[in-house]
Amino acid sequence: MMEILKRFGRFFVSGASAALLNFGVYYLLITFSSLDFLTAGAVAFITAFFAAFFLHRHLSFKTEGQLSSRRQLLLYFLLSLANLACIEAILYLLVVHASVSPMIAYVLAAGSMTLFSFGVNNAVVFAKSRFDNSRIWSLALASCGAAAALFLVHLFLFEPYITTD
Repeated sequence: MMEILKRFGRFFVSGASAALLNFGVYYLLITFSSLDFLTAGAVAFITAFFAAFFLHRHLSFKTEGQLSSRRQLLLYFLLSLANLACIEAILYLLVVHASVSPMIAYVLAAGSMTLFSFGVNNAVVFAKSRFDNSRIWSLALASCGAAAALFLVHLFLFEPYITTD
């Protein structure tokens, strides 16, 4: 039990570090470059994504016998897409249907997905490679792909933004 709590603590610190890097890169690009805010946001997100992956792989979930880096990176990317899709869905439900403040809704959505993300990263993405050649990878990839597809459907079927005025 203590090992899981220590691992979650490392996971939280690694994720917070990546979030600070994301904000810092975004701020620097907006302030000191000629990039527009959307491009700066994309560059900041990609930078933070790879930093988070590296930190989680080498600090949060440091174990022997892990999967290959490429497989972990793919699973981590798909999990990140699934997390984004779930956060968007939770935000939509809380803000539009439950009239929760967007900031409070975001804290609730991101907080709940942090716990989910830790569980999946701990059990699948950065776990020892006992499942390396089994069908669980097909199931995991299909699940993450389905979540990402649902997010894309959400983007195209619903309004691009919803005002709460």
